Amino acid sequence: MILDVDNLTIRFPFGRELRPVVRGVSFQVAPGEILGVVGESGCGKSITNLAVLGLLPPGAQVTADRFALCGQDLLAVGRRDWPTVRGSKVAMIFQNPMSALNPSLTIGTQLIESVRKADPALGRRQREARAIELLEQVGIGAAALRLKSYPHELSGGMAQRAMIAMALASRPALLIADEPTTALDVTIQAQILDLLDRLRRDNGMSVILVSHDIGVVQQYADRIQVMYSGEIVETGPIGQVTQTPSHPYTRALLQSLPGRVGARPKTPLVTIRGMVPPIELAIEGCRFASRCDRAEAQCQDRPPVARRTADSWVRCHL
Repeated sequence: MILDVDNLTIRFPFGRELRPVVRGVSFQVAPGEILGVVGESGCGKSITNLAVLGLLPPGAQVTADRFALCGQDLLAVGRRDWPTVRGSKVAMIFQNPMSALNPSLTIGTQLIESVRKADPALGRRQREARAIELLEQVGIGAAALRLKSYPHELSGGMAQRAMIAMALASRPALLIADEPTTALDVTIQAQILDLLDRLRRDNGMSVILVSHDIGVVQQYADRIQVMYSGEIVETGPIGQVTQTPSHPYTRALLQSLPGRVGARPKTPLVTIRGMVPPIELAIEGCRFASRCDRAEAQCQDRPPVARRTADSWVRCHL
């Protein structure tokens, strides 16, 4: 397995105490696989991925029965050793390229620096040639000229392609795409997602695709992981989970998609009532119970235990 996570819990300091914000998360990412991660804001998707990169804020506590990337125990990685893990084994594409890129440096300066860190033995001309190759690989034309451009001179789609090129510089085994199309229009979104899928196949990478939109994940992922309020509530093969969802939250996400199968024209959009509870709030029963139309007394009183099959599981009393 490229990434093997078992019973991962992340705690943040709140006042004088540490409270869990991600609880007992377990999942795996196989070589060459795209794992889609979906859920509303505040469900713990980004926090989990930042833990994989060692980028949690000071004071955060990470515990797990197993937390391994390419066979390396991430719990044993010291602060000075994390730079050797980031890039070489895992890289991340952030939501907004315009805020992730340095506005005062050219694309070439930032990309060539990534190339230099990935392979310090390369000379100056070799680093520049590699940077041009990476830009061409992600579909940026006139790559040599674009090296001289500043981020504000690029469109949103081109800036995101430049971010992808920087992530690929060190040939990571795992690429985490955290809402990579949030700031892009629909046409460019499809281009970026198609690009990621092609690069995954060409480079033999694994990808974690994080999105609010279960419809996007449905088109590209091999497996899906549905998160709610710091927990995984359902996971399994993409076709099984989206066609026959078991958890009420998964069903609600699918029903809220515009143009869902079976909906009549001009049917009002379905919404999920209420809000995600604060991720640090302690709740005795199911964390989705206050928003669930099928909730029973047991859902309020005790947390559900995951029910497993051969290749999937769901955390629900019902």
